[in-house]
Amino acid sequence: VDVPSQSFRLWQLIHKGVVVRINDKVDQRVREQMQVSFQYKDEGYMVQLYLKSTLLKEFFISRQDIRLAEGGRKNAVLPYGDEFLWFSCCRLRRLLAFVSAAGGL
Repeated sequence: VDVPSQSFRLWQLIHKGVVVRINDKVDQRVREQMQVSFQYKDEGYMVQLYLKSTLLKEFFISRQDIRLAEGGRKNAVLPYGDEFLWFSCCRLRRLLAFVSAAGGL
């Protein structure tokens, strides 16, 4: 069974308003080349940030986080990955729904 997954360039997520902020320690040249991969796993999403083939950061967005993004945290901007990226919850929820639909979930 195929697992829903999708990769995006970081600038695409910034342009869509999903990523609102990036840790200040990340160099501009690194930001321009970063890839962000979302893969469905255990009712949540494993998020991996790559620079070419090097894994920079990995974190998990749980089912509970997704449910809260539909309700109370809808308008919040929250940090993930030890404050590596800040996501707009409502736009992140919409992106994850897109990834699920594209993967056939």
